[in-house]
Amino acid sequence: MSQHILNLYKVAGETPLECIQRFKLEHPDFENIKMSYAGRLDPMAEGVLLVLAGDENKKRNEYLAYPKEYTFDALFGVKTDTYDLLGKVIPGTHDQEFLWKEVEEKLALHLLELKGKIHQQYPPFSSKPVKGKPLFQWAREEKIKDGKVHHADDASVDIPTNEVEIYEIGPLHTYTVETPELAAYVFDMISRVRGDFRQKTIVKSWLEFFDSTPHRQFHVLRIKIACSSGTYVRGIVNNLGKKVGVGAIALKIVRTRIGDYTMEKAVM
Repeated sequence: MSQHILNLYKVAGETPLECIQRFKLEHPDFENIKMSYAGRLDPMAEGVLLVLAGDENKKRNEYLAYPKEYTFDALFGVKTDTYDLLGKVIPGTHDQEFLWKEVEEKLALHLLELKGKIHQQYPPFSSKPVKGKPLFQWAREEKIKDGKVHHADDASVDIPTNEVEIYEIGPLHTYTVETPELAAYVFDMISRVRGDFRQKTIVKSWLEFFDSTPHRQFHVLRIKIACSSGTYVRGIVNNLGKKVGVGAIALKIVRTRIGDYTMEKAVM
């Protein structure tokens, strides 16, 4: 393992900074060395986290540009404000009636349409600054609606977009999960997160959701993607849900590669 470029495995539930802090505790030689990550991962995501140590931090922009690969599980039949598990369930999305076979056929077509360069809108819960504040702060203040940031009385701006490129994307397989199993997974994942991520509010919304769907069977599609830097996988999932008219969230996201750095060689 190079002492300048570290291929770490960020586990689900921790932030990239917590991953670095954990590594430093386990490797005291790095305690006083400046370290930063090139390519953020959301708390719910796991996988390759490229960490730069010492003088390698000067090349951070170079590493940020590396292409990335992920596998992710898209859960259909529910929608949250963060597009993943760590968000408030949006009421009414579970009432949608749909035939999975028809949805699956539509998804195959929409996945093909995603290949190439696309303009992706930043998720409301992201760190993209707008009017001097990150989007997630506007979202927590409930100032985002219909794709716009309402930053003042009678004044709003569109949420920015970013041009990204999807090199390859395709389905791997589908599976189903029953309400009790899904609920256990959701609450376990949320319990792993430290810090203020609105956990009490989020758990309450999930409890209400599961109470209203006690015997539901949910469909999940696992997808593999190779994409440019800056691509939001949970944004891809949300847009796929919009395309097929069914709420969708990222149930699980695993970053398997950054450039030549792979999950198989990552250090836990």
